[in-house]
Order: sequence, then structure tokens, then C-alpha cells
Amino acid sequence: RGRLRLTEGMSFASVTTLAADLGHTAVFPMLCGGGTLHLVGKEVASDAEALGAYMQEHRVEGLKVVPSHLRALLSGPNAKQVLPLKRLVVGGEASDRALVETVQRLAPECAVFNHYGPTETTVGVLTNPFEGTWDEGAATLALGRPIGNARMYVLDGSGHPVPRGVAGELYVGGAVVTRGYVGRPELTAERYVPDGFSDEAGGRLYRTGDKVRQREDGKLEFLGRVDFQLKVRGYRVELGEVE
Repeated sequence: RGRLRLTEGMSFASVTTLAADLGHTAVFPMLCGGGTLHLVGKEVASDAEALGAYMQEHRVEGLKVVPSHLRALLSGPNAKQVLPLKRLVVGGEASDRALVETVQRLAPECAVFNHYGPTETTVGVLTNPFEGTWDEGAATLALGRPIGNARMYVLDGSGHPVPRGVAGELYVGGAVVTRGYVGRPELTAERYVPDGFSDEAGGRLYRTGDKVRQREDGKLEFLGRVDFQLKVRGYRVELGEVE
């Protein structure tokens, strides 16, 4: 809640199924902070006009949404009505510059936050508030900095840290790392590796497969994948499995 600047008593809408981890950003902060949680059904969430009317009627202050979903909602004639009054949290995919600039133009009073984190690391581990300016050449919103109880490492193919500014694979450590995949010990061993940077007994790092670099300001920037996985509307797609 603190990193996303969610206040007590805030109203927040979830437009994703509760079967997906994306909605947890809305559910738990509201339950823990005495806020109002709006669970928006699929028919309304996929209809820009209906969602805009709902957001305006209930004066919804916060919303988390996948960038591709948001882009589709903003393509309608009443785009501004779809946006929340105070906090827009985007996650699940990279947020491009054009999308963020569209939001800022439509609702300059609405603060935009990037929220990054795989399911395997308890959903969100990096946050980044958009401060209104872009670094030269930046095409997407930076992933940001780690939350409490999370540690980030940018490592090369041999598992060694790379210098700031150099691309590497993002590894996540700390209390946020989950126990592994149910019934899939081989995949667990592949993605969850011993944590050589911590004195914690049995500590592990999760290999995200995301290629990143650390900028001069310390924020992590997404550069792509180290494998062939794609994100389509927030869902992971393994091209090898499709093939």
C-alpha cells in the first residue's frame, strides 16, 4: 500500500478475474486498509462505455489493469471516464510511452504507477511512480525499485552480477519468493536456485527470465526476455509449447 500510495478508505476497482494474481493488488490493500473494493464483472470490464459509466457513478479512485486492456478501453469516445480519480496501476506487460502519455493528457490529476512481479514472487515486487518525464530513448515505463522483503539481482549467464547499465537476467530473492511449482520438481529446480547472496539457510532466488538493466537512478528497466516467452494480454505464452 505504501509504495503505491494507497490511502485508508480508498475505493479501488478490480477488472480482472480473481483466478489471476493481477487482482490481488486491489483486493488485499483494500481489505487491510478499510477501503471499498469494486469487483467489476467481465461484461462491464470489457465494455469501455459501461465501465466508464460505472467508474463515474461510484467515483472509483484506483484501478489496476493490464496495458493492452487499458489501451482497448481508451480507444472509445469516452476514454477519460474509464480512468480512476487518483491512482492508475499498470502491470502484467510493459507500458509503452504512448499509452502513459495518453493517460496523462486525459487525466493529469491521475498518478500512474508501474507494478511488476511474477506470480512466483507473490505478484508485485517492483513499483515505479511516473514522475512526468522520460529518460532519453526510453520507450517503456521503468519497472522501478523493490518493495520491502524483496531483493533484486541482475546477473549474467554464469550467475554473476553485471555492472549498472549492462543487461542481464533479473533474479528475485527475499521473503516474497514462493516455494515452487506443485507437482513439478524439475521445473522448480530450474527456476528456483540457491541464493548465494544471502546468509539465510535454504534461501533461494527466482529466475524471472526477464532481461533488464539498472539505470543510473537505480530503477530497473525491462528490455525483453532471455527466452522465447511472450506476454499476450497479460498471459504468458510459451512459443515452444505452441510449436
